[in-house]
Amino acid sequence: MYITNETKAKVLAKKIRLCDNLWSSMRGLMLRDELKKGEALLIDLHKNKNASIHMFLVGFPIDVIWLNSEKLVVDTAEDVKPNTITNPSKFARYIIELPKGTLKEKPVSFRDRFSF
Repeated sequence: MYITNETKAKVLAKKIRLCDNLWSSMRGLMLRDELKKGEALLIDLHKNKNASIHMFLVGFPIDVIWLNSEKLVVDTAEDVKPNTITNPSKFARYIIELPKGTLKEKPVSFRDRFSF
């Protein structure tokens, strides 16, 4: 599975870990050493809702994209630091967590459409 920005025809990640239940979504990237270039964590919340993320027990910064049920970008955050909580500006169904710097290398815009 790839994560692709269809609007800009750019692949953001080729190695995806899917989190589609409460436990895997809560654990996320906790206790991992790193997120390598080309990797991503894809969290499916199964419906649009408040999709805040926490960075507790995550020892490295990440970039984040929030998508609604139609897989359209509703918010992004770059360089999210460890031991913080980040809230998107709108409800989201999907959260994509990427290595720091991904959004500088491959910028995304509000309402870009994604596929995975």
